Amino acid sequence: MPAESEYDAKNYWEMLDRQKGIISENEQMNLLNSRITIIGCGGIGGATIEMLARMGVGKLRIVDKDVFEIS
Repeated sequence: MPAESEYDAKNYWEMLDRQKGIISENEQMNLLNSRITIIGCGGIGGATIEMLARMGVGKLRIVDKDVFEIS
């Protein structure tokens, strides 16, 4: 995995500005360093994936048995 660029780090912290005062910097670092697996990308799984990404979780592993097709 390539090293994180200064640009990526800046964007990460700008994205999370809205969480200041709710989540401490230490808690945010815990989220950044966490790895979470989501099984199923349907209604609840998809919404959960989006929320975790917006919270700043560092690594998401997404598992779904469905096959995507162009419609």
